[in-house]
Amino acid sequence: MELNETNKLNDKKKKNRLCGKLIYSIRDLFMLTYVNSLLPIHNNILLVHINLPFHIGLKNLIKNQLYFLLIYEKDIIGHVNHFVLLDFFIYFYNFLKFPDIKNSNDCNTITKKVSDPSEFTFKDILNISENSKDFKIFDSNSKCIEVFDHFLNFNDEHIYINDKTKSMISSAIKKKDIIYYILMNLKGKYSELNLSINDCIKKNTTTAYDNSSLINVLIKMQKKKLYFIPIVKKDTKKYIDYFSANDFLALYCKSISEKWNINPDKEVTYFISLLRTKEKEMKEKQNNIPYSYSDLLNKNDLNISKSVLNFSENNEMIKYNKELTIKESLKKLFFSKINALIVLNESNNVKGFLTFRSLFNHLMHS
Repeated sequence: MELNETNKLNDKKKKNRLCGKLIYSIRDLFMLTYVNSLLPIHNNILLVHINLPFHIGLKNLIKNQLYFLLIYEKDIIGHVNHFVLLDFFIYFYNFLKFPDIKNSNDCNTITKKVSDPSEFTFKDILNISENSKDFKIFDSNSKCIEVFDHFLNFNDEHIYINDKTKSMISSAIKKKDIIYYILMNLKGKYSELNLSINDCIKKNTTTAYDNSSLINVLIKMQKKKLYFIPIVKKDTKKYIDYFSANDFLALYCKSISEKWNINPDKEVTYFISLLRTKEKEMKEKQNNIPYSYSDLLNKNDLNISKSVLNFSENNEMIKYNKELTIKESLKKLFFSKINALIVLNESNNVKGFLTFRSLFNHLMHS
């Protein structure tokens, strides 16, 4: 018994040394380089004018697979504001006869619809937004390590880069850019990348039941500041699929452009079924070309019946496996649309999330 405990302790010490070596290797990678080395080929920026109709801006978000944009006014692009998807939820509560959760916990408190939603601009959104001025800007001469540390210490999914020569925000860096830089530069140099992600999974995750209404799911996402939420069966707690902010963007744009009737009291699984059925149709028609939400905006067919729910075939879901390595999980995170991996146990229950932050925070403190 004592020998087994000693072996376990030695294994833990060995793993801690490996984790420490890996994280310092990554920190060394970022220590002497500047943020320009992290920037992708494109600048990750979507600019819209403050008077642009709101739903048109949302369509551009979908087409560019982004979840944030910058707003400028007049002719001075340097004077910008900031919009993220959580602002969109606040807009929805205030203008589309949905529950007003900002000032009341009563889900029966309904706000008055003041106008046609297609007429709203980003200026209207900024008047009610709680998040629009909460964003981080780094100078173009900042060190990469500063950006890396920021992502570890805050929940931000992206930061902005300010070009001093032009006195304006010139680009953005997402967590995926960090992941790409790590994978491309470390490659096979460090065997520590083959460490297991066993202790890196973020527990205590928020889920929603399959019989939850769309509005209740949106309320939960806004309160918890979530960009996605796993949907589980109420009786068995088994994972079905996830519902994301981008899923809702696609539904909303359809409601504006093609008058889809999005009943907020209808079960969220109905809308998931609708979206995934469309996704399947697009894949079949395009010979497995990667699906884009922009395809939804070009379709005019809502005659889809609710099918049996079986949505577990998506890249954002992984079965728990002690042998899954840091390198493999980073690759999966890079291609994930929701910037996280939903980890399931053998019984298909949600075990937790694997995110950039949970992964590297564990390595930093091992």
